[in-house]
Amino acid sequence: MKVVDPHKNISRIVVDEDIEKVLQDADGMLPIANKPLGIHSGFYAIAHQQVEKDRPLRFFVINPMMPEFRGWRSVVVINPVIMRHTNSLVYDKEGCASFCRMPSISVGRWHKCEVEFSALEFDQNRKPFIGRRRTLNLSGRIARIFQHEVDHLDAKYIYDDK
Repeated sequence: MKVVDPHKNISRIVVDEDIEKVLQDADGMLPIANKPLGIHSGFYAIAHQQVEKDRPLRFFVINPMMPEFRGWRSVVVINPVIMRHTNSLVYDKEGCASFCRMPSISVGRWHKCEVEFSALEFDQNRKPFIGRRRTLNLSGRIARIFQHEVDHLDAKYIYDDK
């Protein structure tokens, strides 16, 4: 599995029938987040949009090696939605696997946001399923990461405005 060229195909909602594909593709996406690519040494997360051009699904994997995600039960975030956010933007540098040879640039993101999503979970027989919806109030870097990945799922990129 590899990062595909940026495209404008918006991801579609993950449904129960997609769960095997989510599991298979997530297994291929996680190593991408953990390795150097272009001028970047690794990534906080990778969206399915970044590895699937024709029929992207609405999920992303987080990199459990990053300190911000230690202790998270699942590394696969399914059907994320930003429910609410602060009004003011905070600017900070971001890089992107889709533009791995481009330097990080300053991007404005909401400092705090409320997100709703499901996670990939497993039953007692190790059969995967889409977990219950959960809501988290995020701030700082984790809020930025979620916003960046949701943008990917909506076919938006940090260099679109440049």
